[in-house]
Amino acid sequence: MTFSAELTAAWQAGLSPQPAPQAADWLARAEAFYKQMLEANQRLNLTRITAADDFFLKHIWDSSTLLPFLPEVDPDSHPAAEVLDVGTGGGVPGLPLWLFRPDLRYTLMDSVGKKLRAVDGMANALQQHFGSAALPHLPETLHTRAETAGQDKNYRERFDCVVTRAVGQLPILLEICLPLVKRGGRLIVMKGPQYESETIGMNQIAGLLGGRLGSIEHPQLPGEQQRTLLVFEKRSLTPKTLPRGAGVPQKQPLSELLCES
Repeated sequence: MTFSAELTAAWQAGLSPQPAPQAADWLARAEAFYKQMLEANQRLNLTRITAADDFFLKHIWDSSTLLPFLPEVDPDSHPAAEVLDVGTGGGVPGLPLWLFRPDLRYTLMDSVGKKLRAVDGMANALQQHFGSAALPHLPETLHTRAETAGQDKNYRERFDCVVTRAVGQLPILLEICLPLVKRGGRLIVMKGPQYESETIGMNQIAGLLGGRLGSIEHPQLPGEQQRTLLVFEKRSLTPKTLPRGAGVPQKQPLSELLCES
């Protein structure tokens, strides 16, 4: 059940610094996560990707491309910076990020409660395996829709960094995710190579929500199609009328409204 040495060596060589001092420990954590996912997957369909190297590439390596964009460690900051994974599903990318950057606080959000219960089980097992000194803060799971959380004072404009690998058109993801990012924070939307068609009106929509596009990154995974990370910066508060109610962003994306106006 272990990953190929050639693949993991290539991954470690690409980490920053070169190689990351904690890379060997990270690999042990990745293997433990894979084991937990396989066990949980027997009870609930969390992923179709179960072959070891495929899992490493598409779940572990793919998640690790977010690491350079996570908040920096501030030893004087209390509480720690917070990261939200919107549409976490089976815990990706949230759980790998937690394993690699346990100094941050994580919330993993999904609208499917049984998936979150499986994520809770995996996180508890991983913390028990590695110890609370290595993994001091268990991720919080949040059973709700992002647009509902975006109008909840407990979550609205709370997070230093929001990440999403959820399926959805970019205008929809911007509306449901940017309201959750605090001013000065960032949103990272993970996409594949065919993302350009979703960027029509992107800058206008981001601006309407208080954000702006910071950069577009193209991390490359061995033998895989190009990945795309769209990194948005939150510059100002989101208008109180956004996001719209549950299901509305999906039925009538802001891009359609802007075209009509």
